[in-house]
Amino acid sequence: LPSRSCSTLYQRINYEDENEGVSNNEGNEPQGRPRQLTSFATDRVQNADPLEIRLDATLASIYVLCRFLIFDVTTGAKGHPGWELKDVIWLLQTTSSAIVLATLWTGAGLITRIFEDSRYEVNVLKVIGTATIAAPIWLALEVQLGWPPAGILLAEGSDDLVTLISTGSVGLCV
Repeated sequence: LPSRSCSTLYQRINYEDENEGVSNNEGNEPQGRPRQLTSFATDRVQNADPLEIRLDATLASIYVLCRFLIFDVTTGAKGHPGWELKDVIWLLQTTSSAIVLATLWTGAGLITRIFEDSRYEVNVLKVIGTATIAAPIWLALEVQLGWPPAGILLAEGSDDLVTLISTGSVGLCV
């Protein structure tokens, strides 16, 4: 996120804190819980380094594309050279999978505070925690939607769901 939007969000929250007595909901909903959640999210976003988020999202996307490339190479020779409709669909599905993983990794990274560390220090426990949150959700979604490679491998019966999720999760940590 650009620093300008973060500061605008921070100013809006501070304004709400200063005007705590003013309420537009006429007592229908509690004031404490939404403000705590907003404060939690604001703190995490403000303390995160946007460059680190961008770099991690790029690496997560590259990981998905490399998985697809390995899958495509190991499926054997094609009957006809060039692109077929199936190849275009698989590439679009892989791109969607990369976007989902980058989004989940960013959300999990904000929760585990992986983006708050120095660029030159790697906290292995935070990486494992982030992968533990993001990878199973991402791979389960990939399998459910039939996106390559996990969805196709499961549909063909070559791997089971536990193997796909565990190998994908471990690969994401490495």
